[in-house]
Amino acid sequence: MPTQTEIVLRPLTSFLGAEIQGVDASKALSTNTLTGLNDALIKHQLLVLRHQTLTVEQQIAFSANFGKLEQFSPHPNYYKYPEIFPVSNRQGEGYLNVGHYWHHDGSFLERPTYCFTF
Repeated sequence: MPTQTEIVLRPLTSFLGAEIQGVDASKALSTNTLTGLNDALIKHQLLVLRHQTLTVEQQIAFSANFGKLEQFSPHPNYYKYPEIFPVSNRQGEGYLNVGHYWHHDGSFLERPTYCFTF
């Protein structure tokens, strides 16, 4: 059964990003909660949900609430999950040297992908 939560939103800057509190991304969320998250994402362009503990499957399920997920050539550690593109600075935990600074893949697309940070 989807859960409805009251979203607490704290802008991170005056122009980009907001921290979301009160949402457990590991659970199925109500339509109202998802609408609130989507509205916040459109307004703030980047959402941060801190202190989340998600399995790979839960991360994929949460992300799929916001549209069709891109498929990647799977990393050896995530071979069952083409929706996951792991980035790491540690050998064997993900793709190395993907970007020296924070970046958002897909910003060049006509319809850029959404971005959440956990």
